[in-house]
Amino acid sequence: MKRLAALVTIGALATTSCAGVVRPATLPAGALSRWDNVVALPQAALIRVTTFDHRAIEGTLIAADHQSLDVQTRHGASSFQVPIVLRVERLAAPRKRRVRTALVSATAGVASVVIVTALFSQATAGRLSAPSAKSVAQAAGLFGGLGALGPSRHPMTIYVRPLVTPGRSDS
Repeated sequence: MKRLAALVTIGALATTSCAGVVRPATLPAGALSRWDNVVALPQAALIRVTTFDHRAIEGTLIAADHQSLDVQTRHGASSFQVPIVLRVERLAAPRKRRVRTALVSATAGVASVVIVTALFSQATAGRLSAPSAKSVAQAAGLFGGLGALGPSRHPMTIYVRPLVTPGRSDS
């Protein structure tokens, strides 16, 4: 029964946006020069694409493969071939999404506290009991705050084209 309570708590944490808060402290050498990072982005991710002619286009990712990148902007769809892309950054979610994510996270936190308390009381005392209002409020505040943090507010660089030094060929 204790394992089930722990599993429910971990599941509730995993379903909230708490996972988006953790960012790797260091990246392996050459990790940002891999186009696979762009291909792995979820569809509808907010991104900024910078090309070699220093144009920066912000929009929503439509599709990415190993030949091209398609982005929906305010002015319509744009397609970029991989060789002209200098940099790709993932942008933070708009404020509306952060509020919605905070509400969903708070709900998940309250649900996990209620479920864990009920399971724990059933396992120890042999009867179900509800958590205190203070515990529910603390869970809502904690999980809601973590959900509001969500992804970083600053752009996160996903891809940077490696620079080729003159006289050296990449083979």
